[in-house]
Amino acid sequence: MIANDWQLFYFRLFKAALDELEQAVTKLAALDPAGYKSHPKTRLLAQKLKSLGFERGLVITDEIDQNLALSSRNLGDVEVIAARQTNPVALVRHGSVLMTKQAVAKLEEMFK
Repeated sequence: MIANDWQLFYFRLFKAALDELEQAVTKLAALDPAGYKSHPKTRLLAQKLKSLGFERGLVITDEIDQNLALSSRNLGDVEVIAARQTNPVALVRHGSVLMTKQAVAKLEEMFK
């Protein structure tokens, strides 16, 4: 059996479990083809923030997905929060703040 360019050898007793696992992975890949192999990458997030000239501070987004949370947790000088978690202490504690357009819209809506 070949999976992801790997040739797998298996014991005959495990063939049913392996086939079941392969079917489950195929179903998940069909449901979300773009996110199927996406993994959180701290290095990519750090490079993106650096290209924006933002190396330390507070990042406010409309929602924090799992990949963003996992990617940002290893960046010591960057804190990522959702717009609904924004508070004066977080804003004062950080010297610079980076916000997405959706986060600005959500904050405007919250403070109307």
